[in-house]
Amino acid sequence: MNVEKYKIFLLLAENKKVSEIAKLLNMSQPTVSYHIKSLEKTLDLQLFHVDKKMIALTDNGRRLLPYASGMVELETNMLEKAAQYRDFNYEEVYIGSTLAPGMKLLPSAIKSFNLLYPQIHFSIEIDAASEIIQNIVTKKYDIGLVANHNEIPDSLISEILLEDPLILAIPPIHLKRFQQAPYLYTLQEFNLIQHRLGSSTRRMVDQILEDNRIPISSTISANSIEMIKRMIQNDLGISFLPYSLLENELATGKIATVDLNVPFPSKQIKLLYPKVKYRPAHIESFLLHLRNSGRKSGTVPGGRGTV
Repeated sequence: MNVEKYKIFLLLAENKKVSEIAKLLNMSQPTVSYHIKSLEKTLDLQLFHVDKKMIALTDNGRRLLPYASGMVELETNMLEKAAQYRDFNYEEVYIGSTLAPGMKLLPSAIKSFNLLYPQIHFSIEIDAASEIIQNIVTKKYDIGLVANHNEIPDSLISEILLEDPLILAIPPIHLKRFQQAPYLYTLQEFNLIQHRLGSSTRRMVDQILEDNRIPISSTISANSIEMIKRMIQNDLGISFLPYSLLENELATGKIATVDLNVPFPSKQIKLLYPKVKYRPAHIESFLLHLRNSGRKSGTVPGGRGTV
């Protein structure tokens, strides 16, 4: 695409003389005139007319002016981006993550990685595991982080980064009651705030209750972890949550937890990426960095809801 003709169009519209435009664009005056004639021929429209020895825009030329401006701006943006890629080794990493892995690993991992490679740009989306897997398959994401998902296509590599135990989250005012009766059946005295149907946490909690034959009352379900935590703090019920999503609330005493003398399962945080013959160096480096970050994060001691 010849953008020079659009630049000439814009400069003529600013009432610049052909001689000025030729000097500015380092071309001959006949070349400037040729480009304008060529553009008018391509568009099959007259863009300029001579008015009292002055070149002026026609009405059609005035209407098309914003489009010419957009064409020139598009080329400028492309050249600037190319310079970034060429001169500053600008690269991007596209990541899809479910909530718990994203909260647990990505902030600290990206911060420490950017200290080593400040030119790397990260694009992160929080989504359902099934959507993340599909987007890795279609190459929209370079990397995925999901929890407790077993249906991984053969075209993807899956690695377990760490274990994230479920713990019982309760309002601190009920801590004494659970300490007096640290058993699963004590759950029956409270409203259990459930996760949305289909979530991995919901499936794990339902299995715990079924295995131990614990009937519960549940009047609230939510698909927002932040909403569930806020409802616990407001004494609307109790819930099972991954430890990684409760670290701040446990440290500040906004939410409490207890050991119910029953082993709780852990969510496996998995690292997913495509099986390919060639992987860009910056992606390979960040994969290694994520593995190291996972090892440093470790697991909660005991894995039974105690912290």
